[in-house]
Amino acid sequence: MSSLFLALMAAASPAQQKSPDAAVIKAVRAVLSDPDSGKFRDIRKTGADSYCGWVNAKNAYGGYAGDQLFYDDNGFVQILDLDAVFDQSDLAEQVHLIASGHDPSQVLATKARLSEEGKKVQLCLKDARP
Repeated sequence: MSSLFLALMAAASPAQQKSPDAAVIKAVRAVLSDPDSGKFRDIRKTGADSYCGWVNAKNAYGGYAGDQLFYDDNGFVQILDLDAVFDQSDLAEQVHLIASGHDPSQVLATKARLSEEGKKVQLCLKDARP
């Protein structure tokens, strides 16, 4: 009886189960130019099987590209191009609002275009803390 108990405990051990973050990191690494260089932060659940966060990884030239927003929808990963999502003409206004004390996540979320990618950015930045 005690061996059955130990077997059940081992099967339920959190150390052996993968966390959602581990699965998300693995999926994002698969789309990076240098998967081993990925440095992750602020991974958040945004839906039933969707997550977002920030990754800084080396680009094809070997230098770190800077933090990039990613969106993982059930294993389908997109690195979101924020330059394409936001109108460049609004950039000065966005910088001014952030510099004058407005919450950066709210400024960016309200300025995102309502494209599919823009909606993903809004989900990711909603309630985010700078």
